[in-house]
Amino acid sequence: MVLLLGACGNDLGSSPSGHPSGRPMDSEDQARSSIAVPVNADAVHLKNLPEAGVAVGSSETVVLVGLDGTIVTTLPGYAIVGNPGAPGLWLQRGPTYYRLDVAHGLIVPVGADRAKAVMYDEGAEPSLPPPIAKGHDGKSAGHWRYADESPSGATLAQWSGECEVPTAYWISEDGTARIVTGESDASKAPESLALGWTANGRAVVLLPTGTCGSSVESPGVYLYSSPGVGRLVYRTEERSVADSWGSD
Repeated sequence: MVLLLGACGNDLGSSPSGHPSGRPMDSEDQARSSIAVPVNADAVHLKNLPEAGVAVGSSETVVLVGLDGTIVTTLPGYAIVGNPGAPGLWLQRGPTYYRLDVAHGLIVPVGADRAKAVMYDEGAEPSLPPPIAKGHDGKSAGHWRYADESPSGATLAQWSGECEVPTAYWISEDGTARIVTGESDASKAPESLALGWTANGRAVVLLPTGTCGSSVESPGVYLYSSPGVGRLVYRTEERSVADSWGSD
C-alpha cells in the first residue's frame, strides 16, 4: 500500500488547461496487480487527478486527460509502456518504470523486474466465440486478447485479427458481438483498441491512425454509448498510444 506523505516526490502536476469501471478483479487479477511500492523521493505527485481518465503518449510526452476531454497534466520525457489489457497504467522515463497510483495522485517508481512481470500480462485469453467466420481449415484468422465486463453486463473485448489488426467488439448480454464503431464487416472498420468502461456504461476506445488497417477521419479517444454511437473526447497524433485509469 502506498502512503501519501506531505513532503514526498516531485510535483509535476499542472492546473487543468483545457482541451473507465471495468469488470471486478478476480484473484488472478489481484495477484498480478498487487505490487507494494514505498513512497520515495522519485515519486511524482499529480494535481487534480480525476478517478478515471486516459493517458495519451506521443513525441516523448504523456498527456493525462479526463473523460470530459480536459487535460489534467503533461509529463514531458515519459512514455506509455505495457499492454492496455494488463492491470494498471504504466509509464517509463529513462530506465525507470512507474505505475499510476490513482488513490493518492502519484506516479510511483517500480523495479524493472516487478514492472515487466505485470505490465504486459493481459491474463488468459477470453473464452468467447470468434467474431468472424472460420476458414476452410476450421480456424479463425485472429484471437481474443482481453475483455472487460461493464456493470450492466455488456462486454468490451479486444480482437487481434489478420496481420494483428486490432478491433474492439461490444458484446451484449445475449452474446451478440458487434464492432464497437458500428460496421458490420471488420474489413471495413477502422482499427480500434478497447480501453475500458466508464462508471455509467460507456466504452472507452482508442481509434488510432491505422498501420495495417484503416483509420477514422479524426483519430483519438472516443466514448461509445452503444455500437456505432460514439463521440470524440481527445484527438490524438499519428502513432499515439493510449491507456486508461479507473477502468482496470
